[in-house]
Amino acid sequence: MSSKPSSTKTFCTSLKSTVPVGSARTASAHRQQVNLKKQLHLASTINSMGASASRDKFRESFEELIGEDISPDDAEFWDELWKIPSSAEEVFELISPTAARYLRDERFDNLATLFTQATAQLCQIVETPYSIYFDQALNCVRVLTRVLPFLLEKGAS
Repeated sequence: MSSKPSSTKTFCTSLKSTVPVGSARTASAHRQQVNLKKQLHLASTINSMGASASRDKFRESFEELIGEDISPDDAEFWDELWKIPSSAEEVFELISPTAARYLRDERFDNLATLFTQATAQLCQIVETPYSIYFDQALNCVRVLTRVLPFLLEKGAS
């Protein structure tokens, strides 16, 4: 067995710093948020025949993420988000491109915290690689895979 490099531990430890939360919102941003909530609700209504409680909970958590400031210290919210069982298809369906761009443009602090929290979860799994945490790791990777391209898209424009 090889030991983990100390740089991994240092990197993971550095993720524990807090991300400042809070930003002013415009009326246009509020309207966009309302439209996003309608889209998320519509997506859940269209698929209500096969919707599960976990799917609804994931949608509600993401609505909360785009709807209000979520503290990096809100361990209950972040732990619950990663523990909600979600397939790749559900994550890509429930996090629309419009919602990901809104998160990037209007709730950047939440987006930064999302990345920090997901990365911290992945570091924790590297440090304690128990199979009971693998589904959480998959959820982190799925959410990051869905949202990261929209963050990079901003730099290209």
